[in-house]
Amino acid sequence: MVISFCLQKAVISALRRRRITSALITMTATDWENSSVEGVTLVDTINQITSAGSSWKPKTIDVPGILVDSSTLSEFTQQHPNALKS
Repeated sequence: MVISFCLQKAVISALRRRRITSALITMTATDWENSSVEGVTLVDTINQITSAGSSWKPKTIDVPGILVDSSTLSEFTQQHPNALKS
């Protein structure tokens, strides 16, 4: 399985058909990232860095994505209808 990091209308349509096939890959799923949550997390982190000054230590901040495939697409589109507007 190859996972993409975009969830555009063409990808959703292909997931409904169960797959995307090209000469190079077969795609059966995609990872959806909530851009709003990522943005808020970024701003919050910048505020933490600014407040901490030189005492701030680099760290990994995880904003989990959602794996979307043909078996989860219906539930995903109900929970995230705005994701289809890109």
